[in-house]
Amino acid sequence: MRLSSGLAHWIVAGVALLFLSSQVTAGEKEGKAGKEGKGGEPKAVKEDKPGKEGREGKEGKEGKEGKRGEAKAPAAAALPREVMQLANPQQCAQGVDPIDLATRLFPTLSDQQKAQLAQLTQSLRKDVRQARDGVDAKYAEKLKTEVLAGADKEKFAAVLAALNKYRDALRAAIDELAGKVGVEAAFQVAQGGKAPGGTALLRLLGLTKEQEEKLRQLDAETKKAVEDAKAAIQKPAEESKEAMKKYRDDVEAAAKKAQADLEAKIDGLLTAEQKQKKSDLAKDAESLGQKLKAARDALEADLKAIK
Repeated sequence: MRLSSGLAHWIVAGVALLFLSSQVTAGEKEGKAGKEGKGGEPKAVKEDKPGKEGREGKEGKEGKEGKRGEAKAPAAAALPREVMQLANPQQCAQGVDPIDLATRLFPTLSDQQKAQLAQLTQSLRKDVRQARDGVDAKYAEKLKTEVLAGADKEKFAAVLAALNKYRDALRAAIDELAGKVGVEAAFQVAQGGKAPGGTALLRLLGLTKEQEEKLRQLDAETKKAVEDAKAAIQKPAEESKEAMKKYRDDVEAAAKKAQADLEAKIDGLLTAEQKQKKSDLAKDAESLGQKLKAARDALEADLKAIK
């Protein structure tokens, strides 16, 4: 066990005093013996005073310890804004996604860590899906056996079956894409990649900071171009059906032209590898969109058949 410097000093001082006491006692005995027997004079014993080094050592150590004790702890590093977004009351009350937290907290993971994270993400989604399906089925059964009866029970069961069929079709389409591009990319394509070559897919291309900055500039320029084009198109004073249709068509054409110009400029920013990946993702997005639409059409047909 380590002793503090102050305690160690007092222990050393105590030992020194005991030693001095023994020396004084020995000197007194020797002096007494000299008077009685040999007539010698007792030896003088010099008092041992603390040296400068000892005083300074003690004061120096205690002073340094005091200063160290008063030192302020370093301020905690501010968390990234992306992490603080998880503190949204509604979202956080439902639970904290550990994979999402790790991704936001450590944006510069190694390739090996990213691969491990992707595997964990897939496993987590599978576990959450199974757990949710089990809970849904449990309470659906309770509704059918404890709450509903007759025609209501039959209608509930039919609508639930149609929605579960639609759910399974969505999962199959997204899982198929996830097998090609990964789980996260598949969900991003499903949420944002609605059109071939859409700019929503650019976040999956591994853009550099310079490319991202230029992309933001191009996006701002495109928005301004669309606004200017709309302002240049004169809105009909007479809101007839034909006039309003022509106005809407002109506005839509201007927006499409601005988007096409943006796409061409974006392609000029990308490397050959990024362009190929963008093209492949656009095709995947188009294919996924077709499958999701087919599933939706099938759901609507099933619901219409329920009486």
